[in-house]
Amino acid sequence: EVWYPSLEPVMTRFLMRTRMWQLGDDRDWSWGEQPVVAESVANVKRQLDVIGQDLQIGLPWRWDEQLPLGSEPPWRFVSLSSDPPLGKDELRTYLSSDDTTNVQHWVNLEPLAKSRYSTFTRVKDLVERMVAAKIGGAKGIFIVDPFDPEHGLQEEDGTPGDLLLPWR
Repeated sequence: EVWYPSLEPVMTRFLMRTRMWQLGDDRDWSWGEQPVVAESVANVKRQLDVIGQDLQIGLPWRWDEQLPLGSEPPWRFVSLSSDPPLGKDELRTYLSSDDTTNVQHWVNLEPLAKSRYSTFTRVKDLVERMVAAKIGGAKGIFIVDPFDPEHGLQEEDGTPGDLLLPWR
């Protein structure tokens, strides 16, 4: 009732170009606090399907929180992150855990802080975590905030940062 009237024109405009929609910011982990998350997401999906058919819905989710078990969930992907970010070995462990659903796992990475680590260390860590996510079967690998002055790939003005080339 509150957000749907303002969302409908935006969804209608971008519907033909964008089929996958994430409900919330990458670090909005509030869905994990919902007692009936599958039912809540199914309701949102039903409303959005009125505008466009078969939209694929995803949720931001914490690595350390169990995904709801049960029948086929209404979401098609989870965008996984944590604070503090996982290292390469932790990524490998979490991604290798048994998951029998058809839900895609997208990995959100946050590069090491520019003020605390050398460029070499930051590049090495980012590449190792990207490779671990890819080997682990992640269907998508993203940077949480690519323009963040401390952790991003680019400077705030859009110029390339030290990590843009290794990312590409």
